[in-house]
Amino acid sequence: MVLEINNGYQVRQNYNITPQKLKNKAAVQTFTSRRNFDKTNNGEFDANVAANNFCKGLLSPITAIIKHPIATIGVVGATALACSVAPILAPATAIVFGAMGIYEFGKSSYNIVKHSASGEYDKAEKDFEGLGQGTINTVLTALGMRQSARVTKEAQLLSETKATKLSVEQISKIKDEVKSLTLFKSFKESLKLYTTKEGRQAFMYQFKKPVIKERLQDLKNIIVKKKEQTKESFDIKEEFAKTPEGIKRAKMTTEEISQEVSKLAKESFDQYGIPEELRPKIEIVKKDAKTGGGYYAQKHTIEINETAYREGAFDLPNTIKHEATHAKEALIRETLTFTKKEQLTKEYLLNKIQTGDNNTVAYDTTIFENATIKPPKMFTGMKTDFAKLAQENIYKIGSNGLDKKQLTKLVEPLIDKYPEFISQYQSKEEALDMLTKYAQSHQLRYKVGTTTAINLPADKVAKLGYIDESTAINSFKGILECLDGNMSYKTVSGNMGLGGDFTQYEFGAEEVLAQLSGNKFEISHLEQELATLRKRPNFDAKQEAYLLSQIESAQKTIKYKSMGQKYYKLFMDYKHNPSPELAKEINTLAVELNKLQPHARLHIENINGKETIMVTLKGERFVLKEVKPGVTEFIPYNTTSTADIMAS
Repeated sequence: MVLEINNGYQVRQNYNITPQKLKNKAAVQTFTSRRNFDKTNNGEFDANVAANNFCKGLLSPITAIIKHPIATIGVVGATALACSVAPILAPATAIVFGAMGIYEFGKSSYNIVKHSASGEYDKAEKDFEGLGQGTINTVLTALGMRQSARVTKEAQLLSETKATKLSVEQISKIKDEVKSLTLFKSFKESLKLYTTKEGRQAFMYQFKKPVIKERLQDLKNIIVKKKEQTKESFDIKEEFAKTPEGIKRAKMTTEEISQEVSKLAKESFDQYGIPEELRPKIEIVKKDAKTGGGYYAQKHTIEINETAYREGAFDLPNTIKHEATHAKEALIRETLTFTKKEQLTKEYLLNKIQTGDNNTVAYDTTIFENATIKPPKMFTGMKTDFAKLAQENIYKIGSNGLDKKQLTKLVEPLIDKYPEFISQYQSKEEALDMLTKYAQSHQLRYKVGTTTAINLPADKVAKLGYIDESTAINSFKGILECLDGNMSYKTVSGNMGLGGDFTQYEFGAEEVLAQLSGNKFEISHLEQELATLRKRPNFDAKQEAYLLSQIESAQKTIKYKSMGQKYYKLFMDYKHNPSPELAKEINTLAVELNKLQPHARLHIENINGKETIMVTLKGERFVLKEVKPGVTEFIPYNTTSTADIMAS
């Protein structure tokens, strides 16, 4: 007998199959089961098929690479190279790409409606793939729109100044300006290249021979530097791999590394007196070798990066004790009630309003980056009024918060009451926008501060009853500072483009505590290992040299962190309340810290009582000047009259 299935629905009788036999329930279920039929061509609309097609559209950029790797990579590479030589092509490419995405989205939406209305459901399902393609193209364009606006602004400034290259400070300033733009304003800024006379002139100026020559030289320098860095990184890995320690790590299995990690973690938590049932989970992961490990409070888990360990990026005792310290502090904070945490968060933020905030603060966070601003300068009365608004309207338990329009309406009366605030900005609108973002910042920081927790069950928290409240309070204050610095993650000066790693996060109380604890634990284990090695007859001199160098490195880090934490505090005190005495103390520390610069890659700012001088890692010098009433910025330092503190 033969059964023929037509479009998955009709079972046709052939040979000895009779209609009576087809009435048999089992036979009907066997041959007419829809689960095995193609739903993409059945004349009916199926939501699952439409959703699958939409996902296909969303994944179309990845699919293109898989199907046509050489062609796709070639097109992307050529576009990237062209934009590197002439960055001004980037906004044009983004606008065209975005327009194509919007067109595809609109066209597919129209076709879905048209084909659904005419009963052509199979075609309507297929149209969802185009809808997905239009969506992903539009989203990708939107994500890059601020970058396009930045390139546009840089091109306009380059054209206006008739220069071939912008200074680091000019680029940094444009970056800060663009971060405050909405996507729509970024789009409008990019369009200026084609809709205004100045924009078209700026576009054409980018193709001047001296400008192109400068770009090519920059590109060459980047390639050469990247090549050198890659070779240096490779050489370091290769050199470490040949050492006794490198050979030992290469031979270790994942289980052996896990056992060593567990042993060190147990020792660390035993020293801290943390009960077994409260200790975090330990996971061995394989990630990019840039990170050694991390503690994740929400999961109450410590991760250790096996890849980085094998390549010699870190030593286990240091990293494990460092992360164990973060976990211990998180457990200590669990003993505080939510009410107490909220009170401390409010006190922290209100103090920032009254006594002076950080150089940069985050007002919005996304999966891609944190949006930051320099806090606006407010006078005494305005500070008091802003603090009152924050207490009554911004710091709210269990609230999703106010949106930007609501916050703007909330702070606008302050702009009218204190017109002198506007003088810091080019217009009232800009001043209002900045104050709104500062309100957003307080709302975000309040939410982050009050929700940072492991959320342990009450019976487990009770086992930490031996911890006194003052210890928990100090720990919570420390994590507020740490979180604040981590979100804003700027240099002391607040200028991202100037290089260096001298940050609020780096010298927050908890981070310094973790660094000191980790390095002291490391030294203890290295000294034990060194003593054991030296007891052996004919011991390996190379391994001895490696252990000694690791001990020296840990000792330098301890000195750097301890001194740097004090330096950072004094510097911030000086920013808010400058005095010759503080300047002298800061300078004394700066000289000592500068000696550690090759090890620590320190970004130093020096104060001589009259001027704040900043020297970047590249040797560029900047001075803090008042550019307009109440507004200070770092500008290039072009004189030689002031003594070179760095050389002292």
